[in-house]
Amino acid sequence: MTVALDRPRLALGSFPTPLERAERLGRDLGIRLAVKREDLSGLLLGGNKVRKLELLLASEPYAGADVWITVGGVQSNHARETAAAAARQGRRCVLVLAGDPPAQPANGNLLLFELLGAELRFAGADADDAAVARAVEQVTGELARDGLTAAAIPVGAAHPLGVVAWAEGMTEALGQLDALGERVEHVVLSAGTGSTAAGCALALAERRLDVPVWGVSANWDAARLAAAASELLPAAASDDDVAARAEGLLRWDERQIGPGYTVATPAARSALRRLAGAGLLGDLTYTAKAFAGLELLIEEGSIAAGASVLFLHTGASPETFARPRADVIDQGGAR
Repeated sequence: MTVALDRPRLALGSFPTPLERAERLGRDLGIRLAVKREDLSGLLLGGNKVRKLELLLASEPYAGADVWITVGGVQSNHARETAAAAARQGRRCVLVLAGDPPAQPANGNLLLFELLGAELRFAGADADDAAVARAVEQVTGELARDGLTAAAIPVGAAHPLGVVAWAEGMTEALGQLDALGERVEHVVLSAGTGSTAAGCALALAERRLDVPVWGVSANWDAARLAAAASELLPAAASDDDVAARAEGLLRWDERQIGPGYTVATPAARSALRRLAGAGLLGDLTYTAKAFAGLELLIEEGSIAAGASVLFLHTGASPETFARPRADVIDQGGAR
């Protein structure tokens, strides 16, 4: 069994996170809807990376490093959670951000990076994966010359231990659903690197539950997400058969990306307003696009009327406060 509660871990989050029935929201969509509130996982405004970091940072080489380095976009939620973990543990943290320094005063996650004491390196708006990797190597070399050891955390904590962490998270959610007398038929969440979705699928596969896990992409195309999950699952699963079953449960939907990563779409703005109307704060890069994806899956019949759906709220709300009002408020556009 992959899920092992005795694994070394840092106590960073507040678990279990709530699982809430969203009855009015579900009724509007014509489904039975439950929301797993990973935005309430603690560690400075929460998010789905907290579980991953609890396992990952307790393992080598991270546990023995003087400095933690990670990468992400300029408003990266993973970077915020990593910086918060470093602050709590008294470690130095360097964030390599794929973007330019802001022209305006820092806001959203950028402001929080500053409050947390993280050191920022901007790789440039045109930086690709190779350029970001070179920037990480440069930082690592600089730290080594100062006699410090550094460990780089993959983007989104996309690591086999991150998958295991989310197998545990999904197991937690299944227990909560059982307590409500609910048997889940679909899982829907935002997909950045695909590792959280892979962990959810792994827990379901271990229990031989034939439940599709819909990863609504925020950036990567479906082929890249599938390849990433295929690489991570064998190292996280108890055996190859379980890994294969988990991979078979994954469904990747790239239709909500729109013009690009972090670019707000009319469907996402509408979904953000719908979530807020139910008392749930989302963001336009991840949760709102994922919810727009859920709406489309219902509309097209991929998720049937009356189905029991678990929506994973992965957090990321600070990003909303970094946007101008015109970007956030629904202007009445169509999907």
